[in-house]
Amino acid sequence: MRRCLKYVILLLALLSPALVLAQSGQEDEATDRAETRQKPVTFVAIMPEGSHLTDQQKLALQNKVERIIAKNKVGAGAGTTLFGIKADLDVKDTKRSAGLVRDVTVLSAEVTFTAVNTVDGSVYYSQSVSLQTDVVGDKEKAMDQLIGSIRVNDPQIVRFVRTASKRIAKWYEDQQREKEMEMEMELNTPIESM
Repeated sequence: MRRCLKYVILLLALLSPALVLAQSGQEDEATDRAETRQKPVTFVAIMPEGSHLTDQQKLALQNKVERIIAKNKVGAGAGTTLFGIKADLDVKDTKRSAGLVRDVTVLSAEVTFTAVNTVDGSVYYSQSVSLQTDVVGDKEKAMDQLIGSIRVNDPQIVRFVRTASKRIAKWYEDQQREKEMEMEMELNTPIESM
């Protein structure tokens, strides 16, 4: 009985360092994975600028951007993120034909989506999408329909959101890497004695 107890104690004594090392290795791996896993980039919608848009049209364009953000699951509450997406509408061509029965307005425009830093205004990525609409009525009605024709699941817009998120994440990774290299160089620099 005593001999068996001695073997059990000896076995536990030999295995306990291996168990401790294995457990600490798993904790180190979990910590490394948590550090390398980065928070996803989130955006808020920024009110578009432009004197050619009415306040109602600016609000409609901002709502479209909010829907794009929600559709791509990259939304954040106001004030909780540094990044925003704004949409600028640039009218390229306006044609109006007055017929016997109706007035038709044909409007061609380009909407430019831009991922920006909301604090300093720096631009990370932008992409333009061409739009065209024709409507019975005046230019204001055509502008409203043009804004309404922006599809939130348009492949170009989805690609814009993904690319902007990747570029922002890469920029911050590069900045972090540079800071780490600077700190390492400072640590490796010998201290001169006076």
